[in-house]
Order: sequence, then C-alpha cells, then structure tokens
Amino acid sequence: MLKNRKFLFGLGTGIMLGAILVQLSFIGSTASTPDAASTSPAPTASSLFADNPSASPQATLSPEELASAAKRQGKVVLSQEEYAKLKQPAAASSKPAEAKSEKRYLYIYKGMDSDSVEEYLYQAGVIRDRLAFRERLKEKGLTQKIVANLYGFEPDSDINAVIAALTEAK
Repeated sequence: MLKNRKFLFGLGTGIMLGAILVQLSFIGSTASTPDAASTSPAPTASSLFADNPSASPQATLSPEELASAAKRQGKVVLSQEEYAKLKQPAAASSKPAEAKSEKRYLYIYKGMDSDSVEEYLYQAGVIRDRLAFRERLKEKGLTQKIVANLYGFEPDSDINAVIAALTEAK
C-alpha cells in the first residue's frame, strides 16, 4: 500500500488542501469580525445635554445641572470628600475579612492516597505542617483508613482533629 504512488500522491494533496482551507477559514473569520470600538460609538458630550439643546458641551455646568445629567444616565456625582470616604472603609475592611476564619470544605475522593490528601489539606490551609501530618498519620497506622466524604475544617486546624475526622466512618 505504501508503494502505491497514486495513493501517496492523493494523501499528500489532500493534506495540503486541508491545511490551505484551514488557513483560509482562519483569515476569513478574523477579517469579518468587526472591531469592538467600531460597533459601540463613544458617548459624546452632547448626549449629556439631550434635554437642553441650547447648552453647549464646552459650557461650565453648575453642580445641579451636572447632577441632573448624571441622574438621567443612572449615575451619581460625588464630591472628592465623599469619594475618599467611600474608598477608605473598603481598604480598611479588607484586612479584617481575611483575618476572619471561615470553614474550608473539602471533598476527599475514594482512592486518594494519604500524600494526595495531605497536599490537598495543605493547599486549602487546613494544616500548616505537611510533614507533621504525614508522620502522625503513619504513627497511628491510618494511612489506608481515610474515608471518602465531604469535610469542613477551620483554617490551621489541630492535626489530631483532622486525622480523627478523616478516618471516622460517617
């Protein structure tokens, strides 16, 4: 079959034609997609003054006019002090949110070995010391006794409590 010259010629020609068609379809698809900037026109300054055609876009707006134009568009105008107050609590409250301890839920699958479970617990932040966990598990002879289930642990849990939860059948 490989010595048949017509077969090899047809195979090579088919592969080349297929590659050319793929390239043409790729070029055609990128050329026909419109640019995102061309489909959505940028908002103009005159759109702010839709209800007052006599006002020019270069005119200085009073705070009331600016607030009414923003309200029509579903926006809010804030002073610099109000904006600073809004940003400040968000930055200050991000650290306590991280410090709060939340339960971490992990599903241990059937057939996972103790090394995989150890890595899984470490990555989730349930245990801090992987070596201590591994040694305690081997010391108790429970490396093959881990039960597949959904578990909820606090971050940095006690190793003995984690092992007890993982090896108890529920």
